[in-house]
Order: sequence, then structure tokens, then C-alpha cells
Amino acid sequence: MSNCFEIAGSCLTTAGGIWLVIDAILVRRSIRSEEGAAKLFEILKAANAAEVLKSQEGIPLNSKKELRLWFASHTIAWNWVALTLISLGFISDLIGKLMPQHVR
Repeated sequence: MSNCFEIAGSCLTTAGGIWLVIDAILVRRSIRSEEGAAKLFEILKAANAAEVLKSQEGIPLNSKKELRLWFASHTIAWNWVALTLISLGFISDLIGKLMPQHVR
């Protein structure tokens, strides 16, 4: 009979996998948003108003590189959550498998 750690491990690993699938599905929307922001940046740059674009934290996004890094930071944060879920799932599953039979 399986114990709670093995079941929790499987659930957490599956949740991390689903999290990554959602990120993969949303990547097209993110690319479109990034392209739209780059076009807006070019328009603002031509109007000498490039300093208008800022992140929620107030950091100026006054180059294409900074804009791209800002978009990437959201994907990176999303992937860290998935990595954490998968790692916790692995650790839980490992604990469940290594526990002595009489403790279960």
C-alpha cells in the first residue's frame, strides 16, 4: 500500500508538469505582447519619449534589451514555481520510498 508521501509526491510532480504545460501554451501570447511592446518602444523612441515605458516597480525600460529581459523575468518566475513543485514532488516521493515499512 502506498503512503501519503508517495501520493503527495506524484501530485506535486504532476502539478509542476501542468504548470510548465500552461507556460508553453501561453508562450505565443507572450511573444505577441513582446513584439507589440517593441513596436510601441520604437514609436516612443521616434517621438523622443522612450523613457515613458516603465515596469511596475518603476524601472525604466528604455531599450529593446531591457524590454526583452522584463518579459523574460515573468517566464523565469513562472518556471521557478514549476521547478519547486517538481522538486518537492521528487523529495516527497523519495521520502515515501525510503521510509521503513513499519512506520507506514
